[in-house]
Amino acid sequence: MNQEILAKALELDINLHRRGKPIPFSDILIAAIVFYLNAELATLDVRHFKNIPGIRVYVPRHLIHLASS
Repeated sequence: MNQEILAKALELDINLHRRGKPIPFSDILIAAIVFYLNAELATLDVRHFKNIPGIRVYVPRHLIHLASS
């Protein structure tokens, strides 16, 4: 964790609240780290991340059956 990640997290949180689409701060931090690393987020739960403009999300479809077990 560093200042750049925290600043991005704050920016994301404020923007999502302004748009009426707040998400848990844990997901905000994950998104901020993804942006900081210029990475792609692999997740089976895209609900919250779909509201974050510019985030690259990868859904590992071969693992979906594990999430529904």
